[in-house]
Amino acid sequence: MTTPRALPLAFALLVLPLAAAAADKAPPAAPTKDAGGDRMPAPKKQTAPVYPKALLDKKITGVVVVGFIIDEKGNVADAWAVESPDPAFSKAAIDCVKQWRFTPALKGGKPVKMNMSVDLNFHFKETPAKK
Repeated sequence: MTTPRALPLAFALLVLPLAAAAADKAPPAAPTKDAGGDRMPAPKKQTAPVYPKALLDKKITGVVVVGFIIDEKGNVADAWAVESPDPAFSKAAIDCVKQWRFTPALKGGKPVKMNMSVDLNFHFKETPAKK
């Protein structure tokens, strides 16, 4: 099983959109494929996590590193927090990643499981006060 530490640029940084939060998301990268029939997973469906209200109210930000396994069908078979500043961020990030779907990785032209990781950045922008 292959275990890359970082995902392709499409996954490198996922910025979370929420009511009071700003959002930026890199466009999905094209899957890479070599002549031997090997290919990295490619995103088919990605949802944004829900910013935990208690942390948003307190204006707490942070980055969660989520490790996960993509199975041979492109589903997220398991996800866990590798690093997290708060358990509420961990839960939101893991719940989110478990909803993602991928075109599965290929090794020798056959679908294979793959371990991946992604950094989920929880941040928000202050809205200007009305005059």
